[in-house]
Amino acid sequence: QLAEAKAQAADAGGKCAEAAKETEAAHAEVGEVKAVLAATREELAKTVESLAAAEAAAASAYAQAGDAASQAAALEAAQAEAKKLRSHLEAAKAQAARCAAEAEEATQNGVAEAE
Repeated sequence: QLAEAKAQAADAGGKCAEAAKETEAAHAEVGEVKAVLAATREELAKTVESLAAAEAAAASAYAQAGDAASQAAALEAAQAEAKKLRSHLEAAKAQAARCAAEAEEATQNGVAEAE
């Protein structure tokens, strides 16, 4: 009986040692998983940072596009105003030419009358 109890105790001791090794291996695996998770967290943080930078760049580009559209509208309005002024200038030139022609005619008439 004693021999049998010793054998059972030795068997239990062996099983205990095996379980301890398995526990140690599991702890090592948990450590590896934690390291992978930490690296993944770091990568996610970098990705979030990159996305924030991309979002800021997109917002800036959107604002610049709005500014460009506003400047284009102002340029278009200025061009329309310049076209009106050009038209007025052409009309004034034509009027001046008519006045000069009338003045020349009046001068000729006056010279003819004076002679």
